[in-house]
Amino acid sequence: MQQIVLYFWQMCLLRAGPEGVPPNLFVLGFTFTVYFVLSLATLLITRNDMEIVIVIAWTLVGVGIEALTVFGLLAFKRVMSRFASTMAALLGTNSLILTIMLPVNVLFEATDIAELELLVSTAFLTTFIWWLAIAGFILNKAANISILQGAAIAFGIEMLAISTNLSLFAPST
Repeated sequence: MQQIVLYFWQMCLLRAGPEGVPPNLFVLGFTFTVYFVLSLATLLITRNDMEIVIVIAWTLVGVGIEALTVFGLLAFKRVMSRFASTMAALLGTNSLILTIMLPVNVLFEATDIAELELLVSTAFLTTFIWWLAIAGFILNKAANISILQGAAIAFGIEMLAISTNLSLFAPST
């Protein structure tokens, strides 16, 4: 367990690619489960006005859009055998980022101090840019595209997931 966490951390530092992640469904299922739990925790903290069913659906829609896009990219590049490793790498590294940001999310929700909100917003932006670099690096290694193209695809996935979720689950006014 510790070895896989350290390997995901190496990916977060852009020192290792997804090729070291075993390409099997157990690893993919395990990383999905960890990501799912951390994502639920984060959404329940940051979106405490959402019902649990909506939070679960929000997470599943986001992962579904990411999986379909990665599947499409790898199919287009004719490297489908890398799908399980690539998705596990994306979910595993994202889990580490969510773990790092969980205390920041708690702090953000627990305070009304304007100076602290600026610090937290800066942490969110910095972490988002870091995550784009990580995802770009993983897609670079998996699909033989540039890191910038991978980051752009990751950004597009995130924007598509957010807009889809907002259109599906936005509170009615």
